[in-house]
Amino acid sequence: MAPLILEDPATDDAKTNSRNTADRRTITDKATLLQERKLVLLVDLDHTMLHTTSKQFEGDYEEGLFQVDHGRRLFTVMLRPHHDRFLAVMSCYFELHVVSKCMRSYASSLLEHLDPEQRYFGNRVYTREDLPNESKFELMLKLFPDGYEHVVAIDDRRSVWSHMINQYRVSAYRYFTSGYFGLNDVISAKMPDLVDDEQLLEAERFLIDVHERFFSSYDKGTAKSTTELFTEVHEERKMSKQIAKMSVMEENMPDGAKEIPFPEHQGLKCDEADNCDKNKENVNQ
Repeated sequence: MAPLILEDPATDDAKTNSRNTADRRTITDKATLLQERKLVLLVDLDHTMLHTTSKQFEGDYEEGLFQVDHGRRLFTVMLRPHHDRFLAVMSCYFELHVVSKCMRSYASSLLEHLDPEQRYFGNRVYTREDLPNESKFELMLKLFPDGYEHVVAIDDRRSVWSHMINQYRVSAYRYFTSGYFGLNDVISAKMPDLVDDEQLLEAERFLIDVHERFFSSYDKGTAKSTTELFTEVHEERKMSKQIAKMSVMEENMPDGAKEIPFPEHQGLKCDEADNCDKNKENVNQ
């Protein structure tokens, strides 16, 4: 089956090779993806992969901090911790697409820093201009009219995906304090305790788990949808947390107290984030 090619509403012929005015975006068909042992991951930008402020930032420079011009406004942007690792690893398991509610020209400026060589997203970038009724869920249905059982998404908001089960929700990333307070035009402070942000590492482990389960069932001829697998993994992780909590309670009980009966541990895969030989060793090639 030939790849699906969507027409872009942009018509500026002078910029047909750029991200923000690409007139043809190719989506690999499902059969080819499965042959390549890949699923599809739809990736949000703002508050998922980065945080932006339109106010002038006068804080110290840190890696991942940059500025972009958008119209008459200058934005300061901070990339989320572990973004580079997340994209490199995910690209081994998924075909990556950007799905954002921001304007196309703005998204293009961000991607010049997030994916400068177009190694991960290529021309698969969908923005506000592409969203039917401003709904990411409706766009997904348009992109995959034959079914989205091989598709997952990562975003900090659930409503834009119609609360679909196969969306991994991360907490909103906020680096600049202007999102909370500060009515001045200049800010110099950042949010505290940002060093501990490991949301993308947690997402990586979860999504790889879903990927492995998908192809395990696929190879057995009993393929499960990503919706089923999200439910399955969430339930197992919830059980694992309950068991861990009960273990702590047992350890803190007084001597001679009655032991708490534990259900049989179902067992979760808890691979370390650095265990990426499955990164296929050529992840950065």
